[in-house]
Amino acid sequence: MLRDARLGYLDGYDEALTLGTLTGEQTRHAAEARWGEGWRGKLDAARARI
Repeated sequence: MLRDARLGYLDGYDEALTLGTLTGEQTRHAAEARWGEGWRGKLDAARARI
């Protein structure tokens, strides 16, 4: 159950990053916290899946 809750949270977090509703600075900070050093490529890939 905790795993499902965590995955749901992360999916929502990824969705917030990919929708473009955050400012550039907010997106950078959140994506870097979520994905680490390779955040730009991962963000681009996540946006391409939408």
